[in-house]
Amino acid sequence: MAISSRKFAADVGDGESTTITVTHDLGTKDVAVEVYTNADPWDTVLVEPTRPSDDEVGLVFTEPPATDAFRVVVLA
Repeated sequence: MAISSRKFAADVGDGESTTITVTHDLGTKDVAVEVYTNADPWDTVLVEPTRPSDDEVGLVFTEPPATDAFRVVVLA
């Protein structure tokens, strides 16, 4: 078993979309996804992640998040 860790992080939210596609370019669907608020107290947010390709994850929110309201971290 090989152990490797690669990470991608970005701010997400545009005030309009409830589904946001994040291109991470990690080349695998074997990823862990965490989303948290982009301001104090930086709480974890529960979302329904999807894995439409080896280089993308989709984040499904119940309400459109404000511009850059959340931070997503993708670990491979």
